[in-house]
Amino acid sequence: MDVDSKRQRLSLPQLTRTPRVLLVGPYDPHCGEYTFLAPPLGVWRLQGFLAQRQIEAVVFDPNRRPDVVHEEFDSTLRNGPWDVIGVSTTGMTLQYDLGLAHRARELCPNALMVAGGMEATFKPQLLFSKGPFDLVVTGEGERSLHEICVRRLAGQPVEGISGTVLVRRDGELQQFNGAALNESELTEAIFSIPYAKMPYRDYWDRLERAYDVGTLPYKAQREAALAEIRSVRLITLNYCPMGCSFCSSTNFLHHAQGAIAGIARLSAADCILMMERIVAAHPTVKTIIFQDDIFVFTSDK
Repeated sequence: MDVDSKRQRLSLPQLTRTPRVLLVGPYDPHCGEYTFLAPPLGVWRLQGFLAQRQIEAVVFDPNRRPDVVHEEFDSTLRNGPWDVIGVSTTGMTLQYDLGLAHRARELCPNALMVAGGMEATFKPQLLFSKGPFDLVVTGEGERSLHEICVRRLAGQPVEGISGTVLVRRDGELQQFNGAALNESELTEAIFSIPYAKMPYRDYWDRLERAYDVGTLPYKAQREAALAEIRSVRLITLNYCPMGCSFCSSTNFLHHAQGAIAGIARLSAADCILMMERIVAAHPTVKTIIFQDDIFVFTSDK
């Protein structure tokens, strides 16, 4: 690890303008082999959260147009300056995520490079050793990214922010645990998701062509295919509390917090409001997928 260069970027001078943030979704060059063919919901949630705080954040979705992904990524990087570049990572897409991260470092040498997502939370050492990252954000990234931007604007070092990991001068990692979002904070984050800006139609068109839906001989077949394709995911629960030791989703927030995280979720009324927003943004949607493992428990309020 080039510890000196990493630490230098942790203490960049004060900005004279609002920080510009580029958020990069997990990259699946096989188009659905390792990810759902849909806009990266977590990345868009971060974008909406930052935008509501008057921070310019742009999402780059490498799976939207896979035939021109590298040309479009280079063009986006050159459309800087970018003060913070965040790369979302998963275990299955990691090698491709790292490829984009190294390209970002090459074209934007002064940007603060941040890794987030599942793989970054569980294996920050791996991300630092294989990638050009200055900082790792663990767990939910809303608070951490906002604090990074606030400090960049003020010219303050970004060391010691809750929910981050950095490399110390001796090469060892130092983790600053951050609490998971509580119920009101999670609700605010979910309501900030800019569904109207998310290119669901692009993905649906690709899937309809791939499955050749229009040639299915019966209406019931076509409708069944469209109900699966024209779907939008709605987060209603922060994690499943069933406690399965093998489940990364269950342990994601516990690991980031360094303790058992509290359950947070939308109310039934908020679920209805979000469904109305989604349908208003995408009138041809046919299915809303609730990301909620305990939604039908009889003891649920």
